[in-house]
Amino acid sequence: MRFPFIPLLLLVGCTPTPANFLAKSSEIGCSRYEECEKASFEDAYTDHGDCVEETLDDYQDYYDCLAEECDFDPKDATDCLAAVRADDCDDLFNNGEFADSCDITDIYECSDDDWFQCADELF
Repeated sequence: MRFPFIPLLLLVGCTPTPANFLAKSSEIGCSRYEECEKASFEDAYTDHGDCVEETLDDYQDYYDCLAEECDFDPKDATDCLAAVRADDCDDLFNNGEFADSCDITDIYECSDDDWFQCADELF
């Protein structure tokens, strides 16, 4: 069973942009998942690279849509990153699911129609 999370985390050291947000968040999201939920991670993925690749495949169209249709706020993305980094595993994960350490609606400002349009990319 795959881990059900929309990656929202970033790597240290650079300002998030719509172009790099998914790749960076996938890298650290998979690292935290492996660290905090090792058994579940190992059931879902062969290794870290597999997790990143599947996450990118699963969410690329969605994040491309958000980047095209919505306003990206790098400050909110950075604030989200800080909040997620501050969380320990118990706070970050709740019953095997990624906790709401940050909300994608804080990072992308979209109209209701754009949210629905982009959500279609997830299915």
